[in-house]
Amino acid sequence: RDGDRYRMWYGGQARDGHDRIHLAESDDGLRWLRAADNPAIDVDGENHVNDPSVVRVDGTYYMSFSVAPTAEEDEVHLATSKDGRAWTRRGSVIPFGGPGAWDSFKVGRPSLLHEDGRFRMWYDGTNSNPADRQKIGEPAARHVGLATSEDGIGWTPDPRSPLVQHSGAVDVARVGDGYVLLAESGRG
Repeated sequence: RDGDRYRMWYGGQARDGHDRIHLAESDDGLRWLRAADNPAIDVDGENHVNDPSVVRVDGTYYMSFSVAPTAEEDEVHLATSKDGRAWTRRGSVIPFGGPGAWDSFKVGRPSLLHEDGRFRMWYDGTNSNPADRQKIGEPAARHVGLATSEDGIGWTPDPRSPLVQHSGAVDVARVGDGYVLLAESGRG
């Protein structure tokens, strides 16, 4: 909810096979109209941009999202906006782990929250081959980690990560005194 309207940023695949992030708005949360100035974030030579998660803090929108420069080898990127329509891309914000680490091949599908003056981002990662970070691990495994930020731009991965193993594509919400994390299982 954003003022008296609902806003939804979502990924959609075009006929050219590339995912882009779009905006739709609603007065009641039931009937949605696509914004005329879609896509909100377009591919910029990448294979796809998708999986947006948006928060508004002190008049600035922060969007974390997945970018796959090639194939589906995701990176977590960040963009900011004053109006939720015109976005400034800030680039990749979650570093890859070292060769063989749980998040060394790709990181993506973020879920962003801001509370108590601090940003938290849950994301999934997949391991690389220990001998070559450019190759997926054998066997490959997807897990969920956490990173934090004071300003929403510079991020520090939590050293306790991964927090959840063999799942990903998370969505996290604050419910009362705790969090609810909805995740895709290892079986999809």
